[in-house]
Formats: sequence, C-alpha cells, structure tokens
Amino acid sequence: MNAKLESRLRYLAAIIVAGAVASIGINLVQGRHTIGPLMAGFAYALVTCVAIGGVELFILRGPMMERLNRLSFIGLLAVRSAIYAGIIIVIQLLQVGERVAGFPLQTSIADFGVSIAYSAAVSVLLNLGFSIANLIGPRVFMNFVSGRYHSPVEENRFVLFVDIAGSTGLAERLGGIGIHRFLDRTFRLLTGSVVDYRGEVLNYVGDEIIVTWPERLGAVDCRPLRCFVAMRAALQRAASQFEREFGAAPQIRGSLHFGPVIVARSATSSRPSCSTATS
Repeated sequence: MNAKLESRLRYLAAIIVAGAVASIGINLVQGRHTIGPLMAGFAYALVTCVAIGGVELFILRGPMMERLNRLSFIGLLAVRSAIYAGIIIVIQLLQVGERVAGFPLQTSIADFGVSIAYSAAVSVLLNLGFSIANLIGPRVFMNFVSGRYHSPVEENRFVLFVDIAGSTGLAERLGGIGIHRFLDRTFRLLTGSVVDYRGEVLNYVGDEIIVTWPERLGAVDCRPLRCFVAMRAALQRAASQFEREFGAAPQIRGSLHFGPVIVARSATSSRPSCSTATS
C-alpha cells in the first residue's frame, strides 16, 4: 500500500476509535447506561469522525493543503472550524443517532439551536487538536500527552538530517523576510513526507530539519531513506511554483545516523530532544 495512503488510513482509524471511546465515556458519565442512548451516541461519533477525518486527511491535507498553508494560524483555524461546524450541523440536522437508535426525531427549534451550539464548540476543539498535532507532529503530540519522554530514555533510533543546499546565497539574495518565507514553504512540504513515513520532527534548526524514528518503525521498508526520496520528489513537483515566487527552487542534502541516543523532553519545548549516547 502507498505510504501516504497507509498513514492517512491509520490516522483516520485513530480518529474514529478516539471519537467512539469519547462518546461512550460521555454517555456513561451522564448516567446513560441503556443500549439506546449508547447506540445513538456511537452513531453520531462514528459518522462525525468519518466525515471530518475524511475531509481533513483527503481534502484539507490534499488538494487544498497548499492554499491553506498560506493562511495565518487564526485564518486557518477559522476556515477549518467553519468546515467542521458545517459538517457537524448537517449530521445533527439529519439526526443520525435518533434514526439508528429508533428514537423519535426532534422537531423543536430550541433543540436544533442547542445542536448548532454544540457543533460550533466541538468543531473548534477538534480544529485545535488537529492544529496542535500539525504543528508538532501527531507522534510528538501523543508522546507529549502520554508523558513518554519526561524522563531520559536510551533508545536505538534513526536520525535523518536534511538541510537546504545553498541557503546562505539564497538568504543574501532574498533578504531576511524572503528567506524565512522560502524556508517556511520548504519545511511545510518536507514535513508532509515525514508524516507519510511516520517520522517525528525533532527540530528545525536554521535551514535544517531533523527527523527521527525508533528502531522498530524506521526499519520497516527503509522508511528514513524512502522519506528522503519522497522529500526530493515533493520539492521537484513544487519547483515551478518556487521559481515563479522566489526565483529559485530548493535543493536538499541529507545524512542518516543510526545508533543509541538519549531521548528526553526539553524543559523549554514540547518536542523530545536527542543526544548521542556515550559509553
């Protein structure tokens, strides 16, 4: 299976499972222990997660990704929230849960008003979760939430170092603002390949991006090497756009390390940090 498709399907499955578990938990906390309310809540969670996850992964991160990446964080939050709210409102109006559970359909305008308010709140929360995961990476986000690297751990890891060739000359020609826009656009494209091949962005340092994989994940299908090849292919596809906007297309160089490293969460960052283990 294509690595990008596999990654998106895994992400979609995780969204569905999380939504289903959250729905059941909320119903149980509210004292709804009978099969009817649980079925209704599960139906709403399943349809909502499939719809929003599908739109997010196959449209917003597909054909629309480059346009959305040009928006500010607030603009992106507003656009995504509006899309999510629209999806949730449609699902609420269709009353999927009531139909599945065999409950009477709602007809009160007040009930629909509550549903719309609920939709707006859920859409903002979902969008914040996606936005945070996009900024620091889904795996880093989960490691941070679980507290996996709060204490230093020695692991065997693949570490891929990728830098932009000729960035000093580009910085002199484009100026401070221009080179930052150039690097930002480049790193957004490179990070897409990292996500597809299940890597973790360790850090962005100047014109360099550092990506890491635990030994077990990195050894599958030579993911670090395939990730680097995918990065080059992504930049080649976008070369004409870079030429039009900046007068130059990015070229990358890479080096790969494998061996024991010390992994821990930095006190000043949500990302884990790695250092070479010494004997």
